[in-house]
Amino acid sequence: MESKINPAIVDELNSKQTADIIKALRKLRKSGKVSYLPFIFAVFESNSDELLFSELEMFLCDIKDSKAIPYFLERIKAEKAGLKQIVTACWSSGIDYSAHLEDFIELFLNSDLEVALEAYSVIEEWGVLSREEDQQKAVLKLKASSQDLERTKRAMAETLIVMLTQ
Repeated sequence: MESKINPAIVDELNSKQTADIIKALRKLRKSGKVSYLPFIFAVFESNSDELLFSELEMFLCDIKDSKAIPYFLERIKAEKAGLKQIVTACWSSGIDYSAHLEDFIELFLNSDLEVALEAYSVIEEWGVLSREEDQQKAVLKLKASSQDLERTKRAMAETLIVMLTQ
């Protein structure tokens, strides 16, 4: 069952002090996490500290609860700060994103190379477990878009096409 939101932890997450935010993240590692995701994502908006971004990424990668999927997808679609870290967490968390292949194909096609590489990893991890119909749509979209991609992304798209058609 999802834990209730603790106002003291929210206050720490909203702090301007990196140490307070990290303290809150460490507390949350031991308790419920999913309900705090909107507050955690907001930290990306109010901070630019690379150490903190690294801590946030590690925290997000530790989330193993599939209830987090809608939170992650909403944040990805909003294309706000921390996108790379959030997409990294999608593939490294081990949560099954196979039902969301289309979202990650779109992200791969429409993002810079750094984020596209992370989206590629999600597709590589979960694409083959997607429904065949979803795989076929993804292949068509990749083929239609591949000529407009820069060389590195085009090569990655061609690899995805082969992977999704096997």
